[in-house]
Amino acid sequence: MVSNNIIIELFRAKGWNLYKGSSGEDFPSIFSHGKATSLEKGAYYHVVPIAFRDNNIEEVIDHLTYARETKQFPIYDDKTNPSARIKGIIGTDSGCMIVPDADIHIGGILHGYEFNAQQIENVIKFNISNYNIHYFNSINEVADFVAHNKLTAQTPTPLTGQLRWEYALRDKSSWEKIIYPSDASPVLFRGQNRRYEPCNPTIAREIKNWSRNLYELSQPEQVALVLNLIKTHWFIESLEETPAFQWFKQNYFYMDKTAVAQHYGLPTGYIDLSQSFDVSSFFACCRYNKMENRWEPIGEGKGVIYVVDTRQFPFGMGPKAICLQPFPRPSEQWGWVHEVTLGDDFDSLPYVRKFIFKHDKDESQIILEKFKYGNALFPPDPLARLADRINAANEIPLDIARKVAEDLVADPQGFPGISQENLLAMIAETRKITFTDTPIIVFESELRSEMQACWDLRKGNFFEGIGVRFVRTIRKDDLPS
Repeated sequence: MVSNNIIIELFRAKGWNLYKGSSGEDFPSIFSHGKATSLEKGAYYHVVPIAFRDNNIEEVIDHLTYARETKQFPIYDDKTNPSARIKGIIGTDSGCMIVPDADIHIGGILHGYEFNAQQIENVIKFNISNYNIHYFNSINEVADFVAHNKLTAQTPTPLTGQLRWEYALRDKSSWEKIIYPSDASPVLFRGQNRRYEPCNPTIAREIKNWSRNLYELSQPEQVALVLNLIKTHWFIESLEETPAFQWFKQNYFYMDKTAVAQHYGLPTGYIDLSQSFDVSSFFACCRYNKMENRWEPIGEGKGVIYVVDTRQFPFGMGPKAICLQPFPRPSEQWGWVHEVTLGDDFDSLPYVRKFIFKHDKDESQIILEKFKYGNALFPPDPLARLADRINAANEIPLDIARKVAEDLVADPQGFPGISQENLLAMIAETRKITFTDTPIIVFESELRSEMQACWDLRKGNFFEGIGVRFVRTIRKDDLPS
């Protein structure tokens, strides 16, 4: 027997929530009843896309709008009867009835496709369409699907040799250049060796309270987030001292320092993406063993490839290319980033599709070997050691901590009404952190020399494979009215 609660969970696995309400009711009225937690006999339920905040009507309407724009309606298709859009379901004694969009009334009674408890599980699994989620038996099935649907197709370039990068001028600064991906696919990917619900950026991994305001978080959550901000700011200030960054600055190249920090493991509000499906497959099928300092193939459980179509995002809110940087990691990983607002869930954004697949150790091993056991994506890089030192530090420069605290105290969504001193004292006491005026050496002369040598070696061929045509990234003013 399949219980009513199982029916609700089966719909959720397909990406749908059920909301109680009459068939002719408007959505605000339907929403006011709240998401169903159990099915009542004879009650009517609307099939609605899952939103992270399913008690927030604006967020749910965003998903409804996206579902309509992408034609992801709930569909019933048993391969025998004509496929039909689902208007709702009705709880019955033994299971439920699926009501097609064209209401069928016989003798004044609403009719549809009725299934008992033994049938309904397979009906939902195999005959109901999905919203933003797909299931595969292996990563190879995902790769075949991506190739068949040409999700990674690149736009042909007029530049010879299908060059990977091209120069552009920044919209926000007429004198700064960026080295932008050349004719990148609008579809980006993110691989994880398991699905996390919610999926948060690193800066918010310890947060369970989904407020958009810092002052509404619990004290441990506040401390964790502020400490993350301080360490990332510390890394960025150290990054500005590197030979590669100084060279970039002198030659008027722009660098998204926060995005670089993200790729070196500092906690930020960014989510990593890649324009390479293969790179994302590596992160989806392999895990890093800290104890043994090596990457390993995964053979159990389920992984996920997130698929993001940048054309679906509202203007100015989509992912950003990290662009070619003088540091190895971002370019080797074909890196992009997407900023996630505090309190939001990347996994539940309307524009993010989820490809869930079963792990297979042999397939994972092939992918691991393809990337030279991770060395192709994580080449030797002294900047990574600097990042590790800052992440592990329990002694932090006071001047950097004060800069971050000053911004947060002045922010209406931060800590209005709290002094900098009290904020830093709370962090020091809770996490046993020391803020000191004494210079902290994380960037000693030996490491600086290694970075200089690394950049000298990289600088020689840095401009190979870059197009020479100057373009501008699109501006809102350039769009047709």
